[in-house]
Parts: sequence; structure tokens; C-alpha cells
Amino acid sequence: VWELITEDYLKAKVHQILKERGIQGYGSNSYINNIIGAMKRELYLRKWRQRSSCELLPFKNGVLELATGKFYDHSPDFRLTWQLPRNYDILSLDWSGIDRWLDEATQGNEKDKHLLLCFAAAVLRGHRYLV
Repeated sequence: VWELITEDYLKAKVHQILKERGIQGYGSNSYINNIIGAMKRELYLRKWRQRSSCELLPFKNGVLELATGKFYDHSPDFRLTWQLPRNYDILSLDWSGIDRWLDEATQGNEKDKHLLLCFAAAVLRGHRYLV
């Protein structure tokens, strides 16, 4: 998941990587600044093109493409800035916790449960309907 970080945080991370690789003796901040400058040139994006949640649903363990049902490993190319706080498991059929909550919220009314499920699916997928 992409997020904004400060340059000081990035400098600390580069320093940590250098230490872990046993690279030492560079003596000044200019070595780290040069690395960060190279990273900025290498990773620069003119426009941020994040695909819509109508197309992709990001989970902790990967990304689901809604149109095809294909599940992909995370990739920086998706440019995702959010993810659902759970793993995707196509074999998981247990939604008993959600079902219990829906029963409580709707007092067991199946029509209302269906409406809430449709609404949740639309919100999750980023659909915007005019009322």
C-alpha cells in the first residue's frame, strides 16, 4: 500500500539498509542524499494512475480483479493506497459473523438484509448511484 513518507524517514531507511549490508565509511549525508536523488529520478511519476475500486479490490494477501475474478500478488504497478483489513480466500464460505450482525441490524428481515448486502457491495466496489 502506497503512502506518503517524509524524506527524513526515507533517509533513515536508506541508512538502515546500508548498515545491514555492511556498507560504511561514507562519512557524510551526501552519500545518502545521492542515493535518494537517484531513487527520485528512477521512481518519478508524472501522474498517479490508481485503478478504481470498481476494477480492483485489494486485500492483505493480494488484489482481486472484479471483472475476471483473477487474484494477483501485490505490485507497485497497481498504485493502491488502501486495502481491506483481511486476506482474500476464495474457499472461505463462512460469513456467519456478518450474517449474525445483519440479522441483528435488520431484526431478521431477509429483504432488508439483501438490501444492506447490495449496498455494502456497491460501496466496496466504489459504485456511485444517483438517487
